[in-house]
Amino acid sequence: MFPRIVATEPFELPVANGMRLRDGRWFALHGRLCDELRLADRDSLAPPDDDAGMATLYPGFEARDADGRIAIGGGGAYEAEGFLALFDAGKQTPRWLLYCDCAEIFVSATFEPRGIVAISEDPPFRYRWSFDDAMPPSLRVERIAA
Repeated sequence: MFPRIVATEPFELPVANGMRLRDGRWFALHGRLCDELRLADRDSLAPPDDDAGMATLYPGFEARDADGRIAIGGGGAYEAEGFLALFDAGKQTPRWLLYCDCAEIFVSATFEPRGIVAISEDPPFRYRWSFDDAMPPSLRVERIAA
């Protein structure tokens, strides 16, 4: 189940690196940020909530597309945590929500014709996260110049 996400209010989420989909599926995130970070090919078993602990996340930005989609992203109570959530027009539940304990804080997102590109950073490091419009989306992470 998704928490209520508002661009100005902190919320909690079980600590589990991966992407949660609106339909309840969860895809684990594998690898390391500086290496090959990727989403699992198939629906993964999420760790039990009582084993995972909870992350307190703080929205830092909201980006809107002309078609009504909204991206909300930010960071967590612990250094390096980051999250990004994509909402369809008129929906209060995200299409998907990505949490990563090594992403760094997400600071911006841009909608593109075939997906969304988000930036996370913790100077001197800066990363470009590219997601396509598939469900679940494919993911590509690149380190870029700060």
